[in-house]
Amino acid sequence: MDFDAYTGRWYNVYYNYPTLAFSQPDCATAYYGKITSAEFPAISVNNSGLCSSPNAIGCTGNPSTIDGGTATYILGTASKDDASTDGDLNLQFTGVPRASVYSIIKLGPKTYGAGYYEYAVVGGELFLYVLARDVDAYFEKYDDEVQDFLKDSGYKGFLLKPRKNNQDNCPDVIYEPNAFDASTPPPVLAADQEATSSSCTRDAYGKCVPAGCASYFDGCNTCNVGAVLGCTMMYCDKPQEPKCLAYIGETEKN
Repeated sequence: MDFDAYTGRWYNVYYNYPTLAFSQPDCATAYYGKITSAEFPAISVNNSGLCSSPNAIGCTGNPSTIDGGTATYILGTASKDDASTDGDLNLQFTGVPRASVYSIIKLGPKTYGAGYYEYAVVGGELFLYVLARDVDAYFEKYDDEVQDFLKDSGYKGFLLKPRKNNQDNCPDVIYEPNAFDASTPPPVLAADQEATSSSCTRDAYGKCVPAGCASYFDGCNTCNVGAVLGCTMMYCDKPQEPKCLAYIGETEKN
């Protein structure tokens, strides 16, 4: 698969019952960014959505009360342990002790925007997520073929059958980071040197962490810098400007 064409904003259009332990069906979205500093293919994960209440089952991220419900998000990484290009990754969320299987088992055509996948079917153990770039276009063009694929793959019965996500009247505040320009080619095709730099570690908003930075503020959370970022998990309605708090060998700045 083309991991670069997998990056950017996705909207969950289907889930199944086991996923309710980890996510809510309302306004669920994912934002994936390419981790260019990783040895093998890896993407940053920012899952966000809307819970009915802070204590609702599946509201496992960082709940924040807003008009219309409770916004939640959780950060993590999905990575491979070799250079193969199949869709089997290890998904590790920040604060969750055990990694889980994240398998991309079907992909739509790379015709969204400047060359991104139109949809993706993600399975892992008993879990199912169907992701779409454009919700209306997905149901108009691709839903029939995906439903046939899911039935043939055994996603049937009370536990495993696909259930439709609600993506209506979703508040803008849950979409973090907000910016995704599908008219810009995927990172590997971009002319911007920063987007293709192998030395660039990217934050949850897709911005490069300065080279040599040891402690970084991404505009919302403070992060320890390594091959991937280890960040606090605060929710921010309006992120500030990012900055390096301390370079290697320096004392952290306020």
